Amino acid sequence: MALSINIDLSCLRFNHRVLQEDTDARNPSCERLKFLTSFRRTLMSFLKSEY
Repeated sequence: MALSINIDLSCLRFNHRVLQEDTDARNPSCERLKFLTSFRRTLMSFLKSEY
C-alpha cells in the first residue's frame, strides 16, 4: 500500500510541476500548450488507473 501511495504522490507532483511550467508566461505559447497537453494526458491516465 505504501508503494502505491508513493507512486500516486509522485504522479501528482509531476503533474504539478508540468502545470507550473504551463502557467509560466516566460515560456512560449506553443511550449505552454505542450505542457498543458502533457498535464491532461497524465492526469487522465492517473484517474483511469485509480478509478
